[in-house]
Amino acid sequence: MRPNFRPVFPARRCRPAGGCRTLPWLGLAVLLLAGCVSEEEAISDSTSPPIGGGDPDSLFLVAPPDATAEASGPTTDVALGEPTADGGDGSYTFSNDAPTGGFVPGVTTVRWTVTDGAGAEASDDQLVTVTDTAPPVLEQPADIQTVASGTRTPVSLTPPAATDLVDPAPAVTGDMPAEGFPMGTTAVTWTAEDASGNRATVTQNVTVTEGNAGGPLSLAAPADVAAEATGPTTPIALGTALAGGGTPPYTITNDAPAGGFPLGAAVVTWTVMDAAGGSVSATQAVVVADTTPPALSVPGPVTRTQSSNGGRAAVDLGTASASDSVDAAPVISNDAPADGFPVGTTTVTWTATDASGNSRSATQTVTITAFVAEYCEDLVSVFADDIYPLLDETEPLRCSGCHTGAAPLDTPNNFAFPNAPPTAEDFDVFRAVASIDSGGASLVLLKSRGGLTHTGGDRFPDGTADPDYRALEEFVNRATGCEPRPSGGTEKVVLGTPYEQLHRIVGVLASRPPSDDEVATIAGAADQAALLALLDPIIDGLLNEETFYERVVEMYNDLLLTDQYARSDRNVSINFGLDDFAARDWYESNYTGTTLRALREDTNYGIARAPLELIRYILRNDRPFTEILTAQYTMVNPYSAVIYGVTAGDPNFPF
Repeated sequence: MRPNFRPVFPARRCRPAGGCRTLPWLGLAVLLLAGCVSEEEAISDSTSPPIGGGDPDSLFLVAPPDATAEASGPTTDVALGEPTADGGDGSYTFSNDAPTGGFVPGVTTVRWTVTDGAGAEASDDQLVTVTDTAPPVLEQPADIQTVASGTRTPVSLTPPAATDLVDPAPAVTGDMPAEGFPMGTTAVTWTAEDASGNRATVTQNVTVTEGNAGGPLSLAAPADVAAEATGPTTPIALGTALAGGGTPPYTITNDAPAGGFPLGAAVVTWTVMDAAGGSVSATQAVVVADTTPPALSVPGPVTRTQSSNGGRAAVDLGTASASDSVDAAPVISNDAPADGFPVGTTTVTWTATDASGNSRSATQTVTITAFVAEYCEDLVSVFADDIYPLLDETEPLRCSGCHTGAAPLDTPNNFAFPNAPPTAEDFDVFRAVASIDSGGASLVLLKSRGGLTHTGGDRFPDGTADPDYRALEEFVNRATGCEPRPSGGTEKVVLGTPYEQLHRIVGVLASRPPSDDEVATIAGAADQAALLALLDPIIDGLLNEETFYERVVEMYNDLLLTDQYARSDRNVSINFGLDDFAARDWYESNYTGTTLRALREDTNYGIARAPLELIRYILRNDRPFTEILTAQYTMVNPYSAVIYGVTAGDPNFPF
């Protein structure tokens, strides 16, 4: 069961340059998700001097912004940027005192100077910070074995070599016991530290055994290993090989790949060399298997209207994505019907399969509603208000100047609309050309995508991804399937009996049959006016039932499609733009595995459902519906509240 949502007031976004201000951002999110607006914000910096229009007698200089770079060596080249100047006589020569050989680690002040043609000067400073955060590189020493010479055995160890980009001689230290090594295996940690305090460590194993000195040199490899793949290559703890006989001490090495083991079976060869130069080898088997299926994310539900020609509907399902720890490109397939979708709801199963044969499936629903013909005369205003302005657009250029405007081109099909606004006759021209079938497609749609050597080329290069093209495609479907209104003008709308009207109203708003009390309420209606008066309180009651709120949320999800993210177990920062929230990666930083995936799901649900829950909250609390745009608060569940840095419910949540 999902946690409840609650409003949090106010929703604030802070920016260093512009301070903190309250934003009606949830309402804005509704518009953004619906594709109605784009967010353009400009925050001015009132402390910056104006560029241009300055006093000609007052020369001044603005240095480039402060720069920060990671050290690439003892000295580092840094791109400083360009200064700007104003005032003076307008003729500027710039210079600076940046070191020619590059910047050393630390903070350096660069003094910029501008001189104009009259000899006036002005200066400004820029801070350049070079950081050294890269640790030294420390070589891995071979493990050593020797035979005990007492309770503690002295072993001479050679420090491994270390290199660093900046520091030519990093300090290398080891934590070997000063009094000698005890029986068994002791891990010696070698640490290399550069002048900036960056450290790198490696471990060398020193094993002291009772041994059988004087016997033949021998080596026992560690036990065979089987492991689950964690990536294209997998790091594996191999264990420790044990040597005996010969002349101690022993140096033991192996040929395991430094970057980890690839998928499949491998043989690691261990080799021991004693103090007398003798050596023997032993082998260890390593098997890396991949039994983990890929992660799969599929598109959300799709709803389309059947073509005016009837039959099955071609549907753009969207794109599924898959990831796998081993296979960089899992194969994705689905079982969508090749000949299109029938009227009703069809479940499409997507499957992602990796190179090891592991697979995962997920489903998507496709709903096709039956086409219902409209009266052609009712579409004239739709053509004038919605479609003609789309065709007449100039940014981006659609059909303006060729098919719209005061003097459109003369085309073989007379596809021209000189009237603004267009008339009923213009709609008839559009409908006639749209009804021309060219290889199974409307001539209007085919030409608009650059087909049939259209002189204007492709006017909708993004195809169905462009909402304007989808609007044109839908209107072509409506226009080619519309019917003339029956002549005579005597048609009459039949509302039905009082019970039939009540049944339809209760069914639409509450998804149930009328109650006995509701039926009894309308029993005395003498005419339609009386019935409407009796229906008023019934409808008020229906609008307060939970089913009504669910229906409204469903309708708005069909518009906003936010539920496509509500069941995602991906990182919330991938699904949503959360750069302004410092806690956006809180779960990623504190949890792993199945717990992290569960937290991701609940957090994605909280953020994705927030616009819909805002609408539900406004309706349930009888607030002005304009608050979907103007609300100074947002809706959160306990999981999304953590991301936004607010408290919702238990202050100790989530654990």
